[in-house]
Amino acid sequence: ELTDKTKPPVLLVRGPGLNIITNTSSTYNGNYSHSGGTGMLLFDSDEDQVVVGGDSRVYLPSIQIQKPTGKSLTVDTKNGWLGVRAQSGGGDILVKSGIFSGPTNRLDWSSYGSTFKQTGDGVITNMENTYVNAASWCPSIGIRVPIARLRHDNNLASGSGNGLQILDGYTCTVTRLVTTYRGYLKGNAGKALLDVKGDFEVGGYCDGGYCPIRFSGDKVQHYSNPSNRVQSSRDWEVAKSGGRLVLDTDLDISRNGTPKLTFT
Repeated sequence: ELTDKTKPPVLLVRGPGLNIITNTSSTYNGNYSHSGGTGMLLFDSDEDQVVVGGDSRVYLPSIQIQKPTGKSLTVDTKNGWLGVRAQSGGGDILVKSGIFSGPTNRLDWSSYGSTFKQTGDGVITNMENTYVNAASWCPSIGIRVPIARLRHDNNLASGSGNGLQILDGYTCTVTRLVTTYRGYLKGNAGKALLDVKGDFEVGGYCDGGYCPIRFSGDKVQHYSNPSNRVQSSRDWEVAKSGGRLVLDTDLDISRNGTPKLTFT
């Protein structure tokens, strides 16, 4: 665990790889907001690097990929899982340059105020089948590649200030399933968008939010909100090239403000 009471320590990782063998007796129930410490692992060498895990419970603190063009950091862990989780003020995943070949199965990413962001020349690959689980206060996401599943579960508290933020300038595309379980789903109108190409499920503890949402693609998609929770005060758009959008339960977006439901 990287700890420093005065400032976040940075560990420069410049060798040919980082081999992580986790504690096989550790457990994780999906609700922890810390595990990897408060430091940062900075991958900036001109060598291809690999994160290797001895089992599926691999927890890192904040990581930053800032490598030359074409050079990669590859996650090669058992079952294709990776956890990035730190104490308050850490747990970021920042892809600034080079290639982040992410976990192919599941990314557990959850720390207070943490960010999963792709900027500049940063490239993210191998996550088209990945389940991304954001589970803590106020995480934010800004990536330019599709993911298979997105779940946000603000397990510590609810309210308008807590939940998952789609960052300005980004469209978060999810191809199979979006689950908003607990907390808000946030995004500024005209600047951020959640593009849903699969199903959309609203859990029993969701507190709505204000993120613009678009249903697109040519699949048959299902919307489900069995607890009839408050949904969204931002605009919803149906922009499909085929298939159907099926409402398995009522859709109510009118209780927070004056949104639009547009068919294009």
